[in-house]
Amino acid sequence: MNNSTQSLPVVSWRELQGNKYIKAIDPGMLIKGGLPYIMKARSIGTGKHGSEPVTVIFDKEYVEKWIITKLIRPLSNYGVDYVTNLVTEAWINSNYSLESLVGNNCTEQPENYEE
Repeated sequence: MNNSTQSLPVVSWRELQGNKYIKAIDPGMLIKGGLPYIMKARSIGTGKHGSEPVTVIFDKEYVEKWIITKLIRPLSNYGVDYVTNLVTEAWINSNYSLESLVGNNCTEQPENYEE
């Protein structure tokens, strides 16, 4: 972290009040130690008026919970096969190669990424 983030209190996204999944996911959240992000937030126990700048750490668990909250839960009535096919179709239409979804890249993670 740089000097500006070192002087701010550091909290985990788990400690935030309100909608914890408002921050869009980012590949940096998959790196060991997570992604520090400076934001105004209220952490648990600060009350309704305790919003202050803090460094919030977003990690792999945040990405997983975000996917559950934003994708899986809303589409769960369609079943895992339908949702998996939908994600595959969206990936193909996004102009990324299908091999990066189902090939070796799916199991090989870049260095410093959480498992």
